[in-house]
Amino acid sequence: MRIWWRQPITTPTATNSKTAPSIAGTGAEANAAVTLTAKATDGTTQTFSTTANASGAWSVDTSSTANSQVALAANKVWSFTATQTDVVGNTSAVSAAQVVNYDTAISTPTISNVADNATTASKITLAGTGEASNVLGNVTVKVYDGSAYLGSTTTDFMGGWTYTTPTLSTGAHTLKVEQVDAAGNLMTGLTAGINLY
Repeated sequence: MRIWWRQPITTPTATNSKTAPSIAGTGAEANAAVTLTAKATDGTTQTFSTTANASGAWSVDTSSTANSQVALAANKVWSFTATQTDVVGNTSAVSAAQVVNYDTAISTPTISNVADNATTASKITLAGTGEASNVLGNVTVKVYDGSAYLGSTTTDFMGGWTYTTPTLSTGAHTLKVEQVDAAGNLMTGLTAGINLY
């Protein structure tokens, strides 16, 4: 006999996280054994188990190492699915998948086209590299003149970015970039000096 989910995985709703996600759901039969399977895009598979409560709700802390559980590996894109087995041994179909990018690291952004030099231009077009954006979220590059925020752009799917500053005053400027990914990881890059006259 096949049993059915009513509403399996309900959280997390975010697709990017810098902490190991807690996966939760409802709609299981009371006291059913729930098996959560995590499959990464690199082929890695991890399995977690828990028991639904009397109302059919359940949750799994994928960071936990209790009861010999192996914590979820970081810096992978995971697809989570669940099955339930009731108290008499009937097993459900596999639930719909929930995809989470568990991301704890970020690369250092660069400015590739500005050296310590002088220019008569009042607006500077910067270019550089950073962490690549992907279908699960964009990586934002923020540009500063010293401590003054100028604006932002996003990296492309190869990690490249460009940004044209607003009009800058004559004199020396110290341009720097920082980037933040969709999971909230932040990294500041190197600075570049430029003189406008």
